[in-house]
Amino acid sequence: MLSRKKPSSITIEFSCGNYYKIPSCLFSISDLEYLQIERCIISLPRQFEGFKQLTVLNLKYFSSTDSDINNLISSCPRLNTLRLKYFKGINRLRIQAQALQVLEVKGSFEDFHLHAPNLSNVYVTLNKTKVADRSKNYMMQAFVSLTGIEALVMKRCMVALPQMFEGFKRLSVLNLKYIYST
Repeated sequence: MLSRKKPSSITIEFSCGNYYKIPSCLFSISDLEYLQIERCIISLPRQFEGFKQLTVLNLKYFSSTDSDINNLISSCPRLNTLRLKYFKGINRLRIQAQALQVLEVKGSFEDFHLHAPNLSNVYVTLNKTKVADRSKNYMMQAFVSLTGIEALVMKRCMVALPQMFEGFKRLSVLNLKYIYST
């Protein structure tokens, strides 16, 4: 029914129980501008062409795969706000979003690659379970090309910056908690 009505905003939230598998027809709504999903399984259909109008994507307590979440994000050319919180099944988070300005990530992952040249506000928190394994708990050069960041908040992370790192030229807010550097 939703795919026939073509809404511009959708919020799907389940407060308890098993994760709900999102029907593939949701991914055919081309005019979607806002999508919030909580407690669901995200599995992209093969014919997914992207959300060309989507500006805000909020995913909380969800399960997906590396390739599905990466394809979802990179297929939204207007995406400016992305929130990924408490996820399962994602080990290598790769975010490629040209228009992205706000990024919030809370969860566990082994590798993080970020290409978002317009990013201004970044909030990253790793789950406590990953803090003990410092060999895998870092963002490998994730912020090297992001010199325009204005606000950076990081918790329970290991940061590896290369020697050629030029620094954050517009940074006005810096909040680091439980950070390990190499």
